[in-house]
Amino acid sequence: MMQHKKAIWLAILLLLTFTACGQQSEVAKTHYRNVGSAVNQPAPYPVTWAKQALKCHINLNVNLGSINPHIFGTNLEWFNDAGGLAGKDAQLKEQIVTLVKEQKTTVMRYPGGTLADFYHWQDGIGPIERRHQTKHPTDPGTSENSFGTTEYFKFLKETHSEGLITVNAGTASAQEAADWVAYANQPKNPLRLEDGIVEPMNIKLWEIGNELYLPGNPGEQKITVTPEVYAKRYVEFSRAIKAVDPTVTTIAIGVAKAHVGPSTQYPDWTKILLENAANDIDMIAVHNAYFPLLIAERQPHVNDVYPALWAAPEAVDRSLTQLEQLINQYKKNKKIGIAITEWGALFSLPDVDNYWLDHVKTMGSGVYIARMLQVIMSHPSVELANYFKLTDRSFMGWINYEGKPKVPFWIFALYANYTGNQQVATTLQSPHYDSAAIGTIMAEKQVSEVTVVASKDAAKGKLYVNLLNRSMTTGYPIQLDFGQLSLPAKAKLLKIEAHEMTAHNGKDIPPEWPYGKASEPYSTAAPDSIGIQESSWPTHSNIMLAPFSVVTVVIDIPKTN
Repeated sequence: MMQHKKAIWLAILLLLTFTACGQQSEVAKTHYRNVGSAVNQPAPYPVTWAKQALKCHINLNVNLGSINPHIFGTNLEWFNDAGGLAGKDAQLKEQIVTLVKEQKTTVMRYPGGTLADFYHWQDGIGPIERRHQTKHPTDPGTSENSFGTTEYFKFLKETHSEGLITVNAGTASAQEAADWVAYANQPKNPLRLEDGIVEPMNIKLWEIGNELYLPGNPGEQKITVTPEVYAKRYVEFSRAIKAVDPTVTTIAIGVAKAHVGPSTQYPDWTKILLENAANDIDMIAVHNAYFPLLIAERQPHVNDVYPALWAAPEAVDRSLTQLEQLINQYKKNKKIGIAITEWGALFSLPDVDNYWLDHVKTMGSGVYIARMLQVIMSHPSVELANYFKLTDRSFMGWINYEGKPKVPFWIFALYANYTGNQQVATTLQSPHYDSAAIGTIMAEKQVSEVTVVASKDAAKGKLYVNLLNRSMTTGYPIQLDFGQLSLPAKAKLLKIEAHEMTAHNGKDIPPEWPYGKASEPYSTAAPDSIGIQESSWPTHSNIMLAPFSVVTVVIDIPKTN
């Protein structure tokens, strides 16, 4: 198991040379070193409530763009039994299947991650007892191929989700990728029939490689390519894939800008890619939302880290706008969408700063997840997004090794279950705060404490208003104003909140990890107690939005076609 963990750590190391490193604050580098175990405990503070309500105007007649359900996706990896999703007998764990259905996860990206560009799909088909173990090209470990393509297909069917496959564009050929498409989508494909899957799986989303712009880990096979080489390779792979099934969407890998995303020696990667391959690109995938990455920090305090983390999505917002502008220069008459195929909170690594390692599971991380989803929903060009990752025998999974959901799981479930397909206009004048640079996060000015995204599903007759409070200390009464719209007397209110930014649903690191209790994020919450709370809301009263909390109200509106 430790070998599997090492594979995870080394894969994550690819993400650690991010842009914005030069933006770190000197205070963060020096003042907070060696402050002891209290680093994870927020300083006690009184919660104050604003005396006047913030008024939020919602105009259902002004549509701001569609919201694609594919933004509610996640990641699976082939190794380590898909992070514990399946047992050694390849049987899916029913508890996790049930949680995926409850979360309403729409798209499952597979088989990685870093190891996708070393993965040969033929290793994961046929009887499990005949499959060989595969050596990790990134570390000395090996993994059984117990969760291969056939198991992945069965999981998609069980969870009523769609597939996104990242083909090996680092160490495999275009023909191998095309053969994988044939296995998945061709009627009566003989290999698939041998595996007992009669009907085609109709996988429509195919990503060509993963982060081939990064330098790779020390000691691993180097597969980095230039943008010119990748553009040529992408065209070759995309055309080979579409020769088998012309109805699929092929996704090219790009590099984000605006001080977000992995750093690379090829800052103009996306521009060069578009210059050489725009006519063949259906979507461009970026990994632009891993924060705060405290790799150069040592034990900064929660009261400094979390406000900066909550502000980080504003930089992602700007980077998406820049990418949209770049795409518009090259797309001509062709539509090119945006995919964010990996994103999520990521604080530190084992042996770097154990005090911050496991903060992925906290309420504070949940606030970051909530704001990121608001940003993604506000960009209709983003047609696909996959958080990293569903489950894992480490700190990264949003479902832990015992099959229990962490706080970010419930934040995501709230949005996935209660978001419409059309964003509508809102205005809200919020107080602001300034955040300092820390980790890979730049300083931000005038960050709105309260943010809102409203959406509707006209066919269902539902309006969804999602509110987020990024203040550490102030609660806000919110008055919703719908103009002339006649409202029902009551609506459904759903909220997720906790007493501390560091609150969580309990221990989630497996016992074999060298990880002590002193490193556990501070929390007074009972295990498994933080989740979606549902109540009835009188529509003509204020909504009480507590510090670092998320609220969604669901209101019945007249149905229209």
